[in-house]
Amino acid sequence: MGIDPKRTLKYRFPEIAKEWHPTLNDPLTPENVTYGSGQKVWWQCPEVKDHIYDAIISDRTNKNKRVGCSFCRGNLRVSPERSLATLSPEIAKEWHPTLNAPLTPNDIFNGSRKLVWWQCPAVKEHIYEAEVNSRTGKNKNGCSFCSGNIKVSPERSLATLSPEIAKEWHPTLNAPLTPKDVFNSSHQKVWWQCPKNEEHFWDARIQDRTRNDKRRSKGCRICK
Repeated sequence: MGIDPKRTLKYRFPEIAKEWHPTLNDPLTPENVTYGSGQKVWWQCPEVKDHIYDAIISDRTNKNKRVGCSFCRGNLRVSPERSLATLSPEIAKEWHPTLNAPLTPNDIFNGSRKLVWWQCPAVKEHIYEAEVNSRTGKNKNGCSFCSGNIKVSPERSLATLSPEIAKEWHPTLNAPLTPKDVFNSSHQKVWWQCPKNEEHFWDARIQDRTRNDKRRSKGCRICK
């Protein structure tokens, strides 16, 4: 005798049924188990697809329990051997130190689709969002600013905030970068040209030229 269709998980709890793992429970489906079953099955978190966990069906549907994703609730941790920290330690170093709190590279799968914040190792002001698997997968995308996928907003650029210093930007040695493409407070080292003598050019960090500090607002090194 079959299950009454009105007592199935899919009929009574369609939203929970959507979290049923699509392959790990075969041949069981939300259509052939009751909503009050004591069977332990596999579920997939709707927020983070990499969060796969087992739980008793009735623990998911009982109004006094309504158990959700074991990872998101903190009851399960990513196993160390599958974490970003273990499998991609160099990329894990680019994990933004504060914007992803409380998550760390130890708490997330190396192939996760979760969108997190990263900080460029070359230019600390380059802070951007990207899915973990886009950093660790076959293509291994890098800094979205350096790759040209994100542009510096005009109001934060060297050209806007320090126009006089921007005039000393060397016209050829920094190509293809221009004063519009870098942050006013960037740590990046670039080439400058003396406004008094065009044959004088030197390299210096942008921040050292723009910082409101007389000891660090360095001009032409040759003239000095």
